Amino acid sequence: TQRLGEADNVHFWRVGNELKPPKLDSAEWEQYKELPEGAVLVFDTLRASHGRDENASNEMASVMEKIKELRDSGFTIILLHHTPKNSDKIAKGSTAIVDLSDHILNLSRVRKAKEGEDILVLDDDDEDAIYRFGVREKTRFEPHHIYLALNPDRGFELAPDPEEGILKGMHQMLMGSGVLQKTTFAKDCKALGLGEKKARNLIDRGIGQFWKVDSTGQKNTQLITAIQFGSSATPIESDKLPNCPDGELEPDKQESFVI
Repeated sequence: TQRLGEADNVHFWRVGNELKPPKLDSAEWEQYKELPEGAVLVFDTLRASHGRDENASNEMASVMEKIKELRDSGFTIILLHHTPKNSDKIAKGSTAIVDLSDHILNLSRVRKAKEGEDILVLDDDDEDAIYRFGVREKTRFEPHHIYLALNPDRGFELAPDPEEGILKGMHQMLMGSGVLQKTTFAKDCKALGLGEKKARNLIDRGIGQFWKVDSTGQKNTQLITAIQFGSSATPIESDKLPNCPDGELEPDKQESFVI
């Protein structure tokens, strides 16, 4: 944040400060409630913010309850947490961490594998690695993810979707075949090396950008029509969060604390 020059109203409360940030399992944890109302509190990392056994569900549930109490007091809480080295799909420690969280985002290095599936990249020398940042395991919103590339001079930047080439191939096939039922379209994608389940997921992702979907009026029957010219997807700049009405937030007045 400091490197980007956008650190206004961002304060760093480190263990090296004269007044140390309290552990969440200590009697002094309620000091966090005295921070400015509505602030974003970033705990880096969750493991460093308490002294309990990370693998004990009852102890982690107690820590998570303190965090939920801060949330209910009007704060937005961001917990930075790690995954094991052998898996990017599960969180370290007790399942209580995931069970008691509202929304989980995952950042992991990926590369395109067979059938367009993302898999974890373990080679640290891969300078062209693409990173996936998005929902993992649970969310209260519509699942979404983006792809990023690491620019050493500035940080993460948006990167092309590794699956865009597959979506374009599906679009070209649909252009040649004409209107298809969704089930037929998914099965025909076998010619592109896609399983039916993966094809259905990609069909849902491509709606509005590569094709449109119309209902036939019959139960569970949908017709897929290729979009002829360009994309009809809503530009990213105009998207609005579903839980953020106009005028509700004042970003220039919102403060963040990294603990």
